[in-house]
Amino acid sequence: MDSRVFEDRFMEIQTDMIEAGLELSTEEQISKVCIYGYSENGCSFANALFVIGDRVCSLGHVRKLDDETWAFLDVIGDDLLRLERLCKESDRPCPTELRLIYDVETGTLNANYQYERIRTSINDPGVEAILDAWEEDIQKQLDEGKTDLEIHVSEPKKKKNWLKWWKK
Repeated sequence: MDSRVFEDRFMEIQTDMIEAGLELSTEEQISKVCIYGYSENGCSFANALFVIGDRVCSLGHVRKLDDETWAFLDVIGDDLLRLERLCKESDRPCPTELRLIYDVETGTLNANYQYERIRTSINDPGVEAILDAWEEDIQKQLDEGKTDLEIHVSEPKKKKNWLKWWKK
């Protein structure tokens, strides 16, 4: 597949994810939509964060968990699978993790992709902990007055190795 065609299709899938997030908008003014996606070793996870005013909010804080919310999670999960298929069909590496921040006001998209393994052992933090760490990082940037959010790949808190603790 031609590079340009691949890039266009890759961007189209990301756009679908952002548009799905925008459709969840409630009466509150969402200024940024942040999408997190993880896909590795047959496991995938996708979720979203939203910036409203000076606060970063999880999906459950933006709207109640209803059929539309679950449909949104299905859509972005399916989009992750579409990315995997696209990369495989194009014989290109597939990101194990993607982080997208769409600025509603400016229409700009900031994206970060990881290609190396995210979880290398059972003791590594789960993807929920990674999403929580990203949420904390975004909130810290907002607290510092930043409006152009940067995507940092922050380290989540490590899980305790309970087996090691138990043997002590």
